[in-house]
Amino acid sequence: MERRSESNLNEAEAAAILDLLERQVRLYRALRRLVDRQRPMIVRDQTAPLLTLLAERQKLTAELGTLSAQLNRYRQDWARVREALSTPQRERAERQIGEVEQMVRGLLETDEADARLLGARKAATRQAMGELAVGHRAAAAYQQASHSTSRPSGSNGWSSDEAI
Repeated sequence: MERRSESNLNEAEAAAILDLLERQVRLYRALRRLVDRQRPMIVRDQTAPLLTLLAERQKLTAELGTLSAQLNRYRQDWARVREALSTPQRERAERQIGEVEQMVRGLLETDEADARLLGARKAATRQAMGELAVGHRAAAAYQQASHSTSRPSGSNGWSSDEAI
């Protein structure tokens, strides 16, 4: 026999909670798919597609924020809400919440690893640009030095400018 508390939610409210949780799971799954596409873009230095993907992630994150605000009223009194759900509803809600918690942990780990990878690529780019700047300065200094000294060009050892 199904256990129900005296403070049962009406079926519409219980269905609304479960629907919100299901939408949350779907949004996190969509976010996971985007995150899985992100790493290869970082590795291949595909900036434009990465920026597009990040914009998609931002939209999903905004949707998750809106959804979280809707869930907040239930979250604040989750113990009561949980007890008011029927056993199958409670089990379903707990599975969905567990899946979301697991996805959030995985997303955070992946994002931290990607942030480290981006940081390393940024540092390597900065170092390469610094080395390039040093090379340009050295080339400019060499060029300036070569123009400031006279080089023999004629048979008498003078350049044509100096043979007056």
